[in-house]
Amino acid sequence: MPSPNGLCFSPDLRTLYVVSSLPDPGQTAPLGFARVFCHNPAGRLIGRIRLPDRCSNVTFGGPKRNELYMCCGPQLFRLRLETQGAGLA
Repeated sequence: MPSPNGLCFSPDLRTLYVVSSLPDPGQTAPLGFARVFCHNPAGRLIGRIRLPDRCSNVTFGGPKRNELYMCCGPQLFRLRLETQGAGLA
């Protein structure tokens, strides 16, 4: 995967969430778009989250760790998920 710049895992370590800041083909904005890619243990892509700005990092939060926080420049995005993220070790 080109340009990965943020990683986080599900609690069972079976899903990897990867931020990769890539411009879309034909995108004229200087910063392009960023996507958060979700992969299963076999490395198969199981989901993508498209963001309006480059994303520098991701983390899980909330009382149940079912909220994915994505830092994009001066903005912070939150997405509630039907899964939990790994807690602090």
